[in-house]
Amino acid sequence: FPSHDNDGQRVFFYLTEPSATNPEKPLVQIWNGNDAWPYPQAQRTGRFDKASKCAAWWPDSGRFLRITSTELPKIMLSGDQHYAVTYNPMGDKPQFTQDFTADFYITNLSSGEKTKFLADQLCDIAEITPSYGGKYVAYFKNKQWWVYDIARKKHFNVSIGISVS
Repeated sequence: FPSHDNDGQRVFFYLTEPSATNPEKPLVQIWNGNDAWPYPQAQRTGRFDKASKCAAWWPDSGRFLRITSTELPKIMLSGDQHYAVTYNPMGDKPQFTQDFTADFYITNLSSGEKTKFLADQLCDIAEITPSYGGKYVAYFKNKQWWVYDIARKKHFNVSIGISVS
């Protein structure tokens, strides 16, 4: 996935740790009742601790930033690729519903500052998207559409007063 941003200042790529994979199924399955997902769901989805991690590199300065982690393994880049929205669809607590919720974070790629901007948000990627220009993140919550202004760190309900959900 090596890719550069629109202004040619950064290169995005994935880091993968070498692993000794064993294609055989284990003879014993260990299930933990405190896990966020039951064992079969975790096996279908994969292990985030083993997943590749997204990083950015600034060739001119030699700066390197690891963007995703085991705790926040999923990423969406803003349209201008100056911000990253990261989240963990598994969450940090057991999930007892069909629809998973997660906390969403914004990382300013220039400064490395990471801020939680949505808590306990439905983890439906069709209902959360960074804007093409990179200034906003739109999301659907409580039957309303909201926009998060990244620079001002404010949420605005843009569908208030509309009589349909």
